[in-house]
Formats: sequence, C-alpha cells, structure tokens
Amino acid sequence: MPATLEHSTPFPVTLFVALELSHQTWKLAFCTQNSGRTRIRSIPARNLGGLEEEIRLSKEKFGLPSDARVQTCYEAGRDGFWIHRVLVSMELSNFVIESSSLEVDRRQKQRKTDRLDAEKMVMALARYCRGEKRALRVIHVPAAIDEDIRNLQRELFALRSERTRSGNRIKGLLASQGLVAPRVDARFLEWLAMERLWNGSEVPSGVRSRIQREYARWRFTHDQVLALDKERRDRMKDLSDVNL
Repeated sequence: MPATLEHSTPFPVTLFVALELSHQTWKLAFCTQNSGRTRIRSIPARNLGGLEEEIRLSKEKFGLPSDARVQTCYEAGRDGFWIHRVLVSMELSNFVIESSSLEVDRRQKQRKTDRLDAEKMVMALARYCRGEKRALRVIHVPAAIDEDIRNLQRELFALRSERTRSGNRIKGLLASQGLVAPRVDARFLEWLAMERLWNGSEVPSGVRSRIQREYARWRFTHDQVLALDKERRDRMKDLSDVNL
C-alpha cells in the first residue's frame, strides 16, 4: 500500500509491530493506537511461525479482534527485502524504513539496546500512521526481479573496479622499472616477455613474477566482467521482450 494512502484514510483498529533484527534474535515490539504501553518479545531470527504466534498473542493481550489490521516495520539493512516479501505474503502491511529517520534521545545513546530500539521504532510507526510524516522515512521496496538485476549491476561495477585496480598495480610495477605497457589486454604477457629494460636486460625475475600473478588476477576478473556483462544484457533483453 502506498505510504500516501496511510495518511489520507483513517486507520482501522490496528496492531503495530516493529521488528529489530539481528543475526541470532528478532526483538518484537507491539502497541496499538490507544495503548500507552508496549509489549516486547524475542524470537529466534527467521522464526516466521514464532512471529505469527506472537502477533496472535498480542492481539489477545491488547483486546483486539483476531482480524485486526497488522502494520509492521523494520529497518533497512543487511537482511534486505526478503522479510518484507514474507510479511506481505502473510497478508500484513509492512514498511521498510531508513534507520537514520528514527529520532535519537541523547540520554539513551549510552544505553542503546535492541529493546529500546524496538520500542522507539514501534512508537514512531504508530505516530507515522496517525499522520506524523516526519516520524519515519519509508523507503521504496523494488520488485524482486528488479532487485535481482540491480544486484547484478552492482556486482558488475565492483568487478570493473577490481579489474582497474589490478591494471593499475601492473602499471605501477612496470613504472618502477621504467616501462610503460601500451595496454593490459589478452596479449599483455607476450609484450612482457619481449620487453627489455633501459640497459637491454630482461625484467628482473621477482618483478616479472609479481606482474604475472597480478595479470592472472586481472585476467580472471576480466573474464568475469565479460560473462556478467553478457548475462546483464541477455536479462535486460528478456525483460524487454516480456514487456512488449
């Protein structure tokens, strides 16, 4: 549901749930529009059955009907968007929020805990849904296929950067011997074998071995770049064909 709709229509009876995520444990904070208290529970990370059970129990504790609306949220981070898709598949409304959008109480900085974070998040969620737009910043969740292509593009960018670093290290090693390669490419080793220093001697064996090892890394990364770039083009073409 678009965030703008959350402000334009009154909320029905709602259970608000904030998930503070860590590798081992999920800290859950629950509250309602009319309750001044929060309910805090912990479940093992990725225990979706436990999450459903705690939601059910929280509805009972707060005196909400079993079909009461549930609005969840969690901070964007290492876990990405798979949790969002799971929550939506459970017929829950969910927001993924920017962690930097949560207000920080200076008195709590020194005693930061997952419990405090979860409590702060769920109260901000309730305020946001009451119309306080500055309480949270909700981020756009891409479609799974778009996210997959984006990850591929990020990997391609990282590999190209890694390839450039290897090429620069090769050029640096050559410069230390007074040499300049025309370019680092598939025929580079042939050029290296023929090249001589200013006095006609061969490149010293230690430097030559370092250059050859660095070139092996460059070539491996270069081949990955070519393969990944082809995969990206093929997938983009497939998407274009589907959308025609």
